[in-house]
Amino acid sequence: KPITHINGIPKTEVAPGVREKAQVKQIGELLDKRAGSVEAGTLPDAVMKELGAADDSVVLDHDTIGKQGLHHGDVEREAYEAIPAMIARPEAVVREKENASGAGVSLIGRHGNQLYKMVLRSRADILSGIVRLMSFHDVPDREARRLLRRSGIMGEIPDMKKSED
Repeated sequence: KPITHINGIPKTEVAPGVREKAQVKQIGELLDKRAGSVEAGTLPDAVMKELGAADDSVVLDHDTIGKQGLHHGDVEREAYEAIPAMIARPEAVVREKENASGAGVSLIGRHGNQLYKMVLRSRADILSGIVRLMSFHDVPDREARRLLRRSGIMGEIPDMKKSED
Protein backbone atom coordinates (compact mmCIF):
# COMPACT_ATOMS: atom_id res chain seq x y z
CA LYS A 1 0.00 0.00 0.00
CA PRO A 2 1.16 3.58 -0.52
CA ILE A 3 3.37 5.07 2.17
CA THR A 4 1.74 6.94 5.05
CA HIS A 5 4.58 6.77 7.61
CA ILE A 6 8.31 6.08 7.43
CA ASN A 7 9.83 4.71 10.64
CA GLY A 8 6.71 5.89 12.51
CA ILE A 9 6.99 9.47 11.21
CA PRO A 10 4.31 10.88 8.85
CA LYS A 11 5.66 10.84 5.29
CA THR A 12 5.24 14.60 4.94
CA GLU A 13 7.60 15.20 7.88
CA VAL A 14 10.57 13.12 6.73
CA ALA A 15 13.42 14.45 4.61
CA PRO A 16 12.70 14.28 0.85
CA GLY A 17 15.63 11.90 0.29
CA VAL A 18 14.34 9.45 2.91
CA ARG A 19 10.86 9.51 1.36
CA GLU A 20 12.34 8.99 -2.11
CA LYS A 21 14.28 5.92 -0.95
CA ALA A 22 11.08 4.44 0.52
CA GLN A 23 9.30 5.10 -2.81
CA VAL A 24 12.08 3.34 -4.77
CA LYS A 25 11.77 0.36 -2.43
CA GLN A 26 7.98 0.25 -2.89
CA ILE A 27 8.30 0.39 -6.68
CA GLY A 28 10.74 -2.54 -6.56
CA GLU A 29 8.25 -4.53 -4.47
CA LEU A 30 5.44 -3.70 -6.90
CA LEU A 31 7.56 -4.88 -9.83
CA ASP A 32 8.28 -8.14 -8.00
CA LYS A 33 4.74 -8.85 -6.75
CA ARG A 34 2.64 -7.24 -9.51
CA ALA A 35 -0.18 -6.56 -7.04
CA GLY A 36 -1.46 -3.50 -5.21
CA SER A 37 -0.45 0.12 -5.47
CA VAL A 38 2.45 2.18 -4.16
CA GLU A 39 3.54 5.76 -3.71
CA ALA A 40 5.76 6.35 -6.76
CA GLY A 41 6.78 9.94 -6.16
CA THR A 42 6.29 13.32 -4.52
CA LEU A 43 4.83 16.12 -6.63
CA PRO A 44 6.55 19.50 -6.85
CA ASP A 45 4.26 22.27 -5.54
CA ALA A 46 3.64 23.77 -9.02
CA VAL A 47 2.47 20.40 -10.39
CA MET A 48 0.32 19.74 -7.35
CA LYS A 49 -1.39 23.10 -7.89
CA GLU A 50 -1.85 22.48 -11.64
CA LEU A 51 -3.60 19.18 -10.94
CA GLY A 52 -5.65 20.47 -8.03
CA ALA A 53 -4.21 17.65 -5.93
CA ALA A 54 -5.05 17.40 -2.25
CA ASP A 55 -1.93 15.34 -1.54
CA ASP A 56 1.60 15.48 -2.95
CA SER A 57 1.76 11.70 -3.54
CA VAL A 58 1.69 10.02 -6.94
CA VAL A 59 0.22 6.51 -6.93
CA LEU A 60 1.37 3.72 -9.25
CA ASP A 61 -0.61 0.47 -9.39
CA HIS A 62 -0.12 -3.00 -10.81
CA ASP A 63 -2.62 -2.38 -13.64
CA THR A 64 -0.44 0.42 -15.00
CA ILE A 65 2.68 -1.74 -14.75
CA GLY A 66 0.87 -4.47 -16.71
CA LYS A 67 -0.31 -2.02 -19.37
CA GLN A 68 3.21 -0.64 -19.70
CA GLY A 69 4.53 -4.16 -20.22
CA LEU A 70 2.19 -4.60 -23.18
CA HIS A 71 2.84 -1.25 -24.84
CA HIS A 72 6.33 -0.30 -23.63
CA GLY A 73 7.98 -3.56 -22.65
CA ASP A 74 11.44 -2.16 -23.22
CA VAL A 75 11.44 -0.01 -20.05
CA GLU A 76 13.90 -1.53 -17.61
CA ARG A 77 13.60 -1.94 -13.85
CA GLU A 78 16.29 0.70 -13.26
CA ALA A 79 14.15 3.27 -15.09
CA TYR A 80 11.08 2.38 -12.99
CA GLU A 81 13.17 2.81 -9.84
CA ALA A 82 14.20 6.29 -11.05
CA ILE A 83 10.54 7.44 -11.19
CA PRO A 84 10.56 9.09 -7.73
CA ALA A 85 13.53 11.30 -8.65
CA MET A 86 12.06 12.17 -12.06
CA ILE A 87 8.70 13.13 -10.50
CA ALA A 88 10.32 15.24 -7.78
CA ARG A 89 12.68 17.01 -10.20
CA PRO A 90 11.23 16.91 -13.73
CA GLU A 91 13.03 18.46 -16.69
CA ALA A 92 9.70 19.85 -17.92
CA VAL A 93 5.96 19.81 -17.25
CA VAL A 94 3.41 19.76 -20.07
CA ARG A 95 -0.33 20.32 -19.64
CA GLU A 96 -2.55 17.51 -20.96
CA LYS A 97 -6.19 17.84 -22.01
CA GLU A 98 -8.65 16.91 -19.28
CA ASN A 99 -10.50 13.67 -19.98
CA ALA A 100 -12.67 11.16 -18.14
CA SER A 101 -9.64 10.23 -16.03
CA GLY A 102 -9.31 13.83 -14.81
CA ALA A 103 -6.92 16.76 -15.14
CA GLY A 104 -3.51 15.77 -16.41
CA VAL A 105 0.09 16.70 -16.98
CA SER A 106 3.04 14.99 -18.57
CA LEU A 107 6.31 15.17 -16.74
CA ILE A 108 9.45 14.80 -18.77
CA GLY A 109 12.23 13.30 -16.68
CA ARG A 110 15.76 12.21 -17.40
CA HIS A 111 17.48 9.06 -16.22
CA GLY A 112 21.01 8.83 -17.55
CA ASN A 113 20.94 9.89 -21.19
CA GLN A 114 17.32 8.90 -21.76
CA LEU A 115 14.21 11.06 -21.43
CA TYR A 116 10.99 9.56 -20.07
CA LYS A 117 7.41 10.78 -20.28
CA MET A 118 5.14 10.23 -17.28
CA VAL A 119 1.44 11.02 -17.66
CA LEU A 120 -0.16 11.93 -14.33
CA ARG A 121 -3.89 12.42 -13.80
CA SER A 122 -5.90 13.70 -10.85
CA ARG A 123 -9.31 12.04 -10.72
CA ALA A 124 -12.30 14.36 -10.98
CA ASP A 125 -14.74 12.00 -9.23
CA ILE A 126 -14.87 10.57 -5.68
CA LEU A 127 -11.12 9.96 -5.83
CA SER A 128 -10.58 13.69 -6.28
CA GLY A 129 -7.12 14.81 -5.34
CA ILE A 130 -5.46 11.43 -5.84
CA VAL A 131 -2.81 11.66 -8.52
CA ARG A 132 -2.10 8.51 -10.49
CA LEU A 133 0.78 7.65 -12.78
CA MET A 134 -1.13 6.51 -15.86
CA SER A 135 1.71 5.99 -18.35
CA PHE A 136 5.51 5.78 -18.28
CA HIS A 137 7.80 5.30 -21.26
CA ASP A 138 10.93 6.57 -22.89
CA VAL A 139 10.61 9.45 -25.33
CA PRO A 140 13.07 10.83 -27.92
CA ASP A 141 14.46 14.34 -27.25
CA ARG A 142 12.71 15.66 -30.36
CA GLU A 143 9.31 14.44 -29.16
CA ALA A 144 9.87 15.90 -25.68
CA ARG A 145 10.67 19.30 -27.19
CA ARG A 146 7.55 19.11 -29.36
CA LEU A 147 5.41 18.37 -26.30
CA LEU A 148 6.90 21.31 -24.44
CA ARG A 149 6.20 23.70 -27.33
CA ARG A 150 2.60 22.48 -27.43
CA SER A 151 1.62 23.45 -23.91
CA GLY A 152 4.58 23.50 -21.60
CA ILE A 153 4.04 24.85 -18.12
CA MET A 154 7.62 24.89 -16.95
CA GLY A 155 11.10 23.68 -17.75
CA GLU A 156 13.06 23.00 -20.87
CA ILE A 157 14.76 20.04 -22.44
CA PRO A 158 18.52 20.63 -22.42
CA ASP A 159 20.43 19.73 -25.54
CA MET A 160 22.24 16.49 -24.71
CA LYS A 161 25.20 17.40 -26.92
CA LYS A 162 25.70 20.62 -24.93
CA SER A 163 25.10 18.84 -21.61
CA GLU A 164 27.79 16.24 -22.29
CA ASP A 165 30.51 18.85 -23.06
